[in-house]
Amino acid sequence: MSMTLNHPAWQSSESVESILEGLELADAITRTVMARQECSLESLLQAHPGFTWNQVFLEVDRMSRNGELLLKRLESGEYNVTVPGLSMA
Repeated sequence: MSMTLNHPAWQSSESVESILEGLELADAITRTVMARQECSLESLLQAHPGFTWNQVFLEVDRMSRNGELLLKRLESGEYNVTVPGLSMA
């Protein structure tokens, strides 16, 4: 019996290290947003100095498209990030 791994993260051009790094960043972003309930995209960048602006932005974008995060544009032009279903008191 043979098994095939069909996971979107596993693409031949990606290394295992970059996949693990993406998973680490996604987990870190989720923990940060849940702890703060809502935070700006800028504060996420500051909270994770080990990652570049592009890495954080692309991960937030991916997570938003997958429904893992909500990305909301404010009147000021800044973006706030929240976790869906998290009550805002």
